[in-house]
Amino acid sequence: STPDMGKLLLLAILAAVAWFWWRGKNQRLQRQENRPLDDAARLLGVAPQADADTIRAAWRRQVAALRPDQTNDAASLEALTDARDRLLARATGRPRQ
Repeated sequence: STPDMGKLLLLAILAAVAWFWWRGKNQRLQRQENRPLDDAARLLGVAPQADADTIRAAWRRQVAALRPDQTNDAASLEALTDARDRLLARATGRPRQ
């Protein structure tokens, strides 16, 4: 009976380890999914949960300040536009175009 209890205890320990690993993995994945939105919000200067109108207005302000037509800074314009698109996809519930 004692060997059976040892096997049962080992199985319970393995199940607990697997459960904590799975739970931690899901939490890490959720944080990774939210990180790009936090970075995008910081780039535009809005809260991560900003509404669509606020996001669009912030994008317009940032692009006007950047003046890509005069500075020829396509990389910054692309980063701002990508940030806007990711935040709008979250705010509107529609996939990115």
